[in-house]
Amino acid sequence: MCFQNNTFQCASGHCIASYFRCDGDRDCRDLSDEMNCPPRFPNGRFCPESMHECKNHLCISFSDLCDGSDDCGDNSDESEDTCSKKNTTFILH
Repeated sequence: MCFQNNTFQCASGHCIASYFRCDGDRDCRDLSDEMNCPPRFPNGRFCPESMHECKNHLCISFSDLCDGSDDCGDNSDESEDTCSKKNTTFILH
């Protein structure tokens, strides 16, 4: 249990500062700080347009797409669908 003010307790039990909740970065090891968050940007986006939005709503750099590393934590940045679109869609950013 988190005993300090302005903290968020991750589902795994550890605590983070509450301002890390719903910020698009994985701060809880189990991603619970990014679950059930409202969109933060226009058009229902969870990430700014300058970043790639993972299926789990984490935000990563476009340069991290299809690089062989699971940067999203759900492998959506390495999916065949994402990588096939990268050469046409993401290069515009």
